[in-house]
Amino acid sequence: MVVCKFGGAVLATPEGFHNMASILRGKSGEPVLVVVSALGSTTRLLDRAIDASRDGDTEGARAAVAELVHVHTACFDRLRLDSASGGCLGIVLAEHVDVLQNMLHGIATTRQCTNRVRDRVLSWGEHVAREITVQWFRINLLTAVGVPARSVMVTSDDHGAAQPVLASTSRHATEIITPLLTPSAIVVVEGFVGQSTSGDITTMGRESSNLTATVLGAALGARMITIYTDVEGVQSADPHVLSNTVARPHLSYGQARIAAESGMKLLYPTMMEPAESAGIPICIASAFAPDGSVTIIDAHHTDDTKPMVVQVDLGNGLSRCSTLNVDPTLWLSAIHALLSTFHDLGAFDVITHHALRRADVIVPTTHALRIIEHLHSTLCR
Repeated sequence: MVVCKFGGAVLATPEGFHNMASILRGKSGEPVLVVVSALGSTTRLLDRAIDASRDGDTEGARAAVAELVHVHTACFDRLRLDSASGGCLGIVLAEHVDVLQNMLHGIATTRQCTNRVRDRVLSWGEHVAREITVQWFRINLLTAVGVPARSVMVTSDDHGAAQPVLASTSRHATEIITPLLTPSAIVVVEGFVGQSTSGDITTMGRESSNLTATVLGAALGARMITIYTDVEGVQSADPHVLSNTVARPHLSYGQARIAAESGMKLLYPTMMEPAESAGIPICIASAFAPDGSVTIIDAHHTDDTKPMVVQVDLGNGLSRCSTLNVDPTLWLSAIHALLSTFHDLGAFDVITHHALRRADVIVPTTHALRIIEHLHSTLCR
């Protein structure tokens, strides 16, 4: 069996929904578990609704809910569904909106929101995404069944940053999901969400849907875990920032972990361990170009992985510009060229991590883009 995770950037557009169905139709004959994230800006809007409700800002909370409804209904409209299918999705959304408004009303009444309550509200987006995805597959004549994440993902009680309890999760996944995994059916689970050992809904931190995918993939013995996003694999730099990036077709688990800890987009440190422990490759691919470049992450380590550059905003007007997988001699040459080129840079800090093959330059954020462009053009040819 395989695991396919589709992120919020994919599910934010009708093209993403259509491509998701097309990708999965091409996997007929093999059991598939699909992990989905909330659509687009849903989690940010839920945060806004929570804060407004807690502060007694009724209009602000109402506006956030209205925008949430718009995000979802606009997506339905752009899918150009027939009246019956559109009505079905509309009913699913309306039922969930009623639940959300009741939770927000409770926050507004008490003027407080515990981490436990916040997790219940933030999980709303993923619950809706699961229901919508199941209905969308059925509309596209794909057999699908939804499994609530809280029924299989057992976690600690650390609301907002819960950790999976692997043994219990593996047991629940085997008992609940395995019987549903057939070549003719798709099983859909939402990411990000779990249930604590004491029975409360939990969330595992932002961007933890990838963690859900690798934990369940390991529990179910997947042969591959594919993370579908909006770019063609891991690139030499963020393609949303630089236009001339180059795909990096392979990373070891260790290299991917270092890249994730350094701030490389698409990769998150927690997602590596379950897949690495089970020896399951992770594929990073684009849902919008499924036949394009991909990155495979596995146990095979090589020292000739080509360089990558990463920019991270540190706050207080500073940014960290990091290079990864660069020979120290080449990096020193690049820094010398940087000093020669940017006379207006002023003072900056340089930090090297030889064991990690990583080096950082701390610069004012106003100069960061120029520095990243220079390092990329110098090192990532």
